[in-house]
This record gives sequence, C-alpha cells and structure tokens, in this order.
Amino acid sequence: MNPFDDPEGVFSVLVNDEQQHSLWPSKIPVPTGWQVVYGDDTRDACLDYIEKKLDRSPPAQRTAQVGLSLVRTCIFVARRTLGLRLSVHHPLTRGEGT
Repeated sequence: MNPFDDPEGVFSVLVNDEQQHSLWPSKIPVPTGWQVVYGDDTRDACLDYIEKKLDRSPPAQRTAQVGLSLVRTCIFVARRTLGLRLSVHHPLTRGEGT
C-alpha cells in the first residue's frame, strides 16, 4: 500500500519556506527544504491541521498551495516507487523542477 494512503498510518504535516503544507508519512524521511510543524498523529488529524491553517490564507493562495502540494507529493512518490524522472512546470514554481 502507498504510505500516503494508509488510513492506519502515522503522519506529520510539513511546511516549506513558501508556507506550503504537505501531509507526510512519519516513517519517510523529511525532504530537504521542509520542516515538521505537526505530528505524529493520524491522517485525519493531520488533514484537519492543514485545513485549519489554510482557512487563514486567501482563497486563491489556498487553492494554489493545495494543488501544488498534491502534485509535488505525487511526483515524489512516483520518483521513489517507480524510479521516474518527473518535474513540475507551473507558474507558481518559478520554473524550478520538483
């Protein structure tokens, strides 16, 4: 099972310098540029934490942060599990690969 989808897993919430939040399985090392701001807790508790934090952001910023975090998480998982070389090319990434 994908560790990001494990309903019984232990998770953390990570944040980067751009204040983007990400749900992260606690058993996977934290990637460079990210810090744990909440956890170790259930998946639902971590998602609640993220939702409360994002509710304080402007709507457009929330949508962009959630979407980009999901894309980055999917790319990370694909790289780790399938050995794929993928990158994000989105206006919010300022041309940086992920």
